[in-house]
Amino acid sequence: MENKTKIRTSISLFIFIFISLSCNNVQVRNPELCFKTNEGDWHIKTDDSKWIKEVITDSEELPVSEIIDFRTFDYLYKYKDDSIKFNNTFYSHNPSKVYFKDKRFLYFLVNDSSGDALLYKKCKSNEYELIGGEYLKIFPNVYWQTKKINNADYQTFKTMNVSQNKSEWEITIGIDKNNIYYGADIITKTIFETLYWTNKDSLKIHYHY
Repeated sequence: MENKTKIRTSISLFIFIFISLSCNNVQVRNPELCFKTNEGDWHIKTDDSKWIKEVITDSEELPVSEIIDFRTFDYLYKYKDDSIKFNNTFYSHNPSKVYFKDKRFLYFLVNDSSGDALLYKKCKSNEYELIGGEYLKIFPNVYWQTKKINNADYQTFKTMNVSQNKSEWEITIGIDKNNIYYGADIITKTIFETLYWTNKDSLKIHYHY
């Protein structure tokens, strides 16, 4: 009887350990991003080794464990469907590390004026559109590297990759019915032509602007 009890205890302990290990294995999609302290608190560690304990929502700041689904939380570029939409080989070698998502939400990583890293819950994971480079649409706004582009026309805004003089990389710029954008800034056609092409007529024909 005593041996049977010991066997049952051993089996129960084995099952408990197995389940615990299994849960730990699937608990975090990217263990380089998500950490749990000995006290049981969760943190997000950025690429430049800054620690984030809270997510900023529309109305409050909440512990990351109350918002983030760690099983699916990762850089946006680590998701295959999204990585294709960056649509520029430059980002294959220099991936964007300001956008994150899990199965529920999209997040923006922003460094404030003091250098602190802030993580914002921006929208639901099916409410954004990555349109090329680091340009991203969330109705009714357009963003570049998390910065809202003032006066961008949501409906006509698109991106294109432009050859740069003396560079092996193309650069992704934005364009809408009103303006050309370098990053989040408006640039004139004259500056655009000077920076990115030696033959202005060829540029206009090739990019239809």
